[in-house]
Amino acid sequence: GSASMSNDESTEPCTLLTGPLHYLLQVLLVGVSLTALYLKNKWENITGKSNRTFLQFLCDSFKQLLGAAWMHVLNLAFANIFSSYMTFKVKDECNWYWIEIMIDTTLGVFIEYWLLLNFIDLKRYGGCFDYLATQVIQARSLKDPEPLDNNQQRLLDEDRQESLQVVDVFKYILQVLVWLCIVTLMKLMMCLSMIIFAPQLQVVASFVLAPFVPWRGSFYDLELLVVMILTPAVMDAFQLILQDNIFLDIDTGSVLEYEAPQVESNLQSGFNLTVKQATKEVREWKDAFTYLLMDVRALRFELDYARSGFISRIITVSIRERMKDGKPGLYRVVKKTKIYNSLEGNYVLAEAQEAPREIQEGLLVEVTEFAPVTEGSKERMAKIEKTAMNPAGWIRVVDELGTQSARFVAPPETAA
Repeated sequence: GSASMSNDESTEPCTLLTGPLHYLLQVLLVGVSLTALYLKNKWENITGKSNRTFLQFLCDSFKQLLGAAWMHVLNLAFANIFSSYMTFKVKDECNWYWIEIMIDTTLGVFIEYWLLLNFIDLKRYGGCFDYLATQVIQARSLKDPEPLDNNQQRLLDEDRQESLQVVDVFKYILQVLVWLCIVTLMKLMMCLSMIIFAPQLQVVASFVLAPFVPWRGSFYDLELLVVMILTPAVMDAFQLILQDNIFLDIDTGSVLEYEAPQVESNLQSGFNLTVKQATKEVREWKDAFTYLLMDVRALRFELDYARSGFISRIITVSIRERMKDGKPGLYRVVKKTKIYNSLEGNYVLAEAQEAPREIQEGLLVEVTEFAPVTEGSKERMAKIEKTAMNPAGWIRVVDELGTQSARFVAPPETAA
């Protein structure tokens, strides 16, 4: 017990666990972190705050696990370096390990977010920087499967086949490498701050861990319990949740990158227009003007989101009422989707030959109502109004895997 410990024993430096027990603890911590991520994803799917597919969730989680494993290696290495070579009054591996965890899981997450935004901002220089930002960081790691052969049964189920996405291995490897680079840069910046503010950080760590020092070296070593189990379990789960929000935010933020479509009209010069032609041109200009007003309305709400800051976009994203998918309003298409004239899924019969039967990625649609395809299915249809870019009809906004093809941007105009 603590009463039998000598003063010399109680003042010996705390050393981290090694060997099989250390690896067992890491397995336990991984299990806790994975459970936290799974519950977070479940909560967001139930509440409608995210419609990420399970495969995309697995890709994001595995990316995080690789980053966490690399971070753990760096933490152990720097903890030993600092305790061995830094000339402070207190040389304690436990203090340094606790400091590293607390800084990495708080300030470190903000630095990771800041680094990612700056990596994306490099696309202004074009070339490889633009590819890195748009085709790697902001791109999704899933892709549509290869086209199937001309099998009649499969052709009848075309939309379902399109929803069965697979991992783009090359793009995913690049994303993992970029993330590991971000984690490494963050770690180096945190280590630099730890060197500069080492005396102050040691004071804070010693103060927090002081109540557990009397049990140091005993069978019930509460200091090691706090440093190597309780603190990592809570803070690592907290860090992974915030990093998962970063991945979701980067995916959501990429919607803001769409350029406004060119709404053109074939207005003829001169006075040789017939009444029918003039009426047609006036209608086209009116539709174009209406769509431009929609674009202005969307940009206003999207800029409000872009300016909302780290706290609202990353920390409180899972609990605050931000996403309103499933409610009428203005939506931006994030995946090319077909237009139907009914819930049964028949193609729209275009009035004119040039009228589109699909809505391209990046365009805006005004949704007036939603309806499930079949009872108990994840698939949902949305009724859209006619604009300069599309005829009126129905689009599938959520497929059978839960993947969204359109995202909420702004409430209906009357409620804006």
